[in-house]
Amino acid sequence: DLKRFVEQERGLPFLEDVQIQTMPSPEFTARVRAEFDAERDALVEQGKLLRALGLLPADLDPVEAQLDLLGDGVLGFYDPSTGELVVRRDSDGPLFRSVVVHELTHALDDQHFDLDRPELDQLGDDAAWAFLALVEGNARRVENAWLAQLTSAEQQQLFADQLALAGGQLSGMLSMPMVLPQILMSPYDYGHPFVERLLVDGQERLDATFDAPPSSSEQVLDHDVFERGEGPIAVATPPAEGPVITEGVLGDLM
Repeated sequence: DLKRFVEQERGLPFLEDVQIQTMPSPEFTARVRAEFDAERDALVEQGKLLRALGLLPADLDPVEAQLDLLGDGVLGFYDPSTGELVVRRDSDGPLFRSVVVHELTHALDDQHFDLDRPELDQLGDDAAWAFLALVEGNARRVENAWLAQLTSAEQQQLFADQLALAGGQLSGMLSMPMVLPQILMSPYDYGHPFVERLLVDGQERLDATFDAPPSSSEQVLDHDVFERGEGPIAVATPPAEGPVITEGVLGDLM
């Protein structure tokens, strides 16, 4: 039923079946931490930047802080490099099913447009974030459409499940700077309105954008910039007045 809903809302068919793997909470959390540990080097570099900007205290480990946050907050994931769809199964209620809908949207988009694009991470700019915003914004859109058709009783159960989840996350959220969850959620929060703007011009416009995605966070945050095709302007690297700890592009998001 959920696969049929995703196909109808997305406007595309699944090209092959998707196997959904469910895991109990402890096993799932360990799996998420193991998957995310591969991003450790990038998180260390991000931590240096956030400290330099005064957004993180010097004594906070950004890697462990984000791993703790993800361990509590992630309910499912789709890996486009392997085609695995894994969901934490604490119940079979509407919260669980909404996560399945979200991840199924990723799987469907991957079958049509290939979401595995590691080359974007090598560019040293925020093009990888811009593509992620497109991907997550579209999945959130489909998930929200599924949530909108829930019955009153299902909505009450959803609220109760979300409340229980939030209670488990509260202590961790209060113990870390808010910039970390804000950065983590930014592809969802900014990607959703970006995708809705695309759909004003129809399904074909959304599909075409997966083939020619935004090249910067500015194009996601300012849709008119994307429509005009205004890419980032190259600027010379300024001289450093001390040791260089990291370098690259901040982008409009940061």
